[in-house]
Amino acid sequence: MTRKSNGEVSGKNGMPVVGIRVPSWASFTRPIFHGIVEFIRNREQWRIQTLVDSTNEMAPMVIDENWTGDGLILFRHSGDEAVAFKRRGIPVVNLSTECREKGFPTVIPDNAEIGRMAAQHLLTLGLRHFSYWGDPSRAYSHERGQAFERRIIEAGFDCINTQFEPDTLPWEGRWVNVRKHIIRELRRLPKPIGIFAKDDILGTNIIRICNEQGILVPGEVAV
Repeated sequence: MTRKSNGEVSGKNGMPVVGIRVPSWASFTRPIFHGIVEFIRNREQWRIQTLVDSTNEMAPMVIDENWTGDGLILFRHSGDEAVAFKRRGIPVVNLSTECREKGFPTVIPDNAEIGRMAAQHLLTLGLRHFSYWGDPSRAYSHERGQAFERRIIEAGFDCINTQFEPDTLPWEGRWVNVRKHIIRELRRLPKPIGIFAKDDILGTNIIRICNEQGILVPGEVAV
């Protein structure tokens, strides 16, 4: 049995220490943990390290390039982190479309199928106007948007492509500028219309702002 620098027991005779870093806001986070728990119950015991929102009642858990343990499951990681983990021989499973080039085993959703299914759903609503709202800096957004637009065109309709990159905006007051952009785009779109948003955050934001602006959801805008 050995003890890592973070104080956790590790090694062949100890319980493996596995770090999990996934976003609390994502709809897929809970299923990921369910799958991990099922694996642990059926295979072997792990000692899990993960970030917890404890309202500052617990010492913060930091999983970065200095982390030491036996394995990592990560949603997005930096180039510096990838180099550090490889150098120390820490196995990593990547859960992000954006980090496929870092050379780790990757488990990601089928973004093309997500786009196709979104288009198919909106087509069943009898709509004649469609729009994809994406982010040109994100690979998953590009893959989803391409498949969505392809299916809409196959059905004989046009797709209005709206691209916006929130990360280019200053952090302070970012939501104010994002809100202005969404309002501006909503006003110029024909209605009724079906909108496919690149992710949960944008979709939720569109619905919230539609409600604020008196735009009927899903009567005028189906998201």
